[in-house]
Amino acid sequence: MESFYSIIYLKPNALSDEHLAVGLFTGGGEGPFVFLSESRMKLYKVITRKNTFLAIQRLLNGLKKEVDGYRGNQAELRLFDPLYSKEELMKLKKMSRGTVVFSEPTVINEWLNEEVHDQLVQQFLGEQKKKVLPKRSAFHLNWKRYVNQPNFDAYTQFATTKELKQEAEVNISVDLYHAEKREVVKAIDFDLKSISVEKKCYELNLLGTIFKKHTLICVFPSPKTKEGKERLMLAQTDYPNVKFKMFRREF
Repeated sequence: MESFYSIIYLKPNALSDEHLAVGLFTGGGEGPFVFLSESRMKLYKVITRKNTFLAIQRLLNGLKKEVDGYRGNQAELRLFDPLYSKEELMKLKKMSRGTVVFSEPTVINEWLNEEVHDQLVQQFLGEQKKKVLPKRSAFHLNWKRYVNQPNFDAYTQFATTKELKQEAEVNISVDLYHAEKREVVKAIDFDLKSISVEKKCYELNLLGTIFKKHTLICVFPSPKTKEGKERLMLAQTDYPNVKFKMFRREF
């Protein structure tokens, strides 16, 4: 499915043609994504009736919750069967009795990911999403320190697929890349939350399609939890062409 965006408007007055842009919906690619502006919703609260505001707020918050839940729990389906389409937006318009209006979906000639979504939010609404810095595991910090050594100077460190291969349609982070050895290295801590591990494995799978003639290596610390061990075993089964190497100082 092609990537697209649609601006979310509210009609404060059914008798006029005024529209207040309060958010942005994007679909396709790694989506869907929804952004809702807190400041614009506060403005809508001032200019409309309380009951109307509460009903619309519940509807939009429900949309965002459903979209975020879909994106987190069904990562493997994003490319092939996005839950939301242009028709879904029209259903939400009917549910709000025309108060919530979506602009005609506009196709974008880019692979949709969170970064592209944020850029569109800035472009159309002039706002930036509040950044929540992810907690870094001890392994992540140890891994970054470890690869920052002279014996890894021949590797390109912490680049993206588009930096390494311009024709790549998906922009994914790569921990280590060696052009002559044809090696692509991605580190995964299987003790992280299930959603985080699923995303990393999803990216691992895409790297295999981008660098088809390369050796794909997944570096991981020894899982400490039962869930982490199960996720590792599942990944090793699902990706037989990937070399899994436990992180040791001699790696």
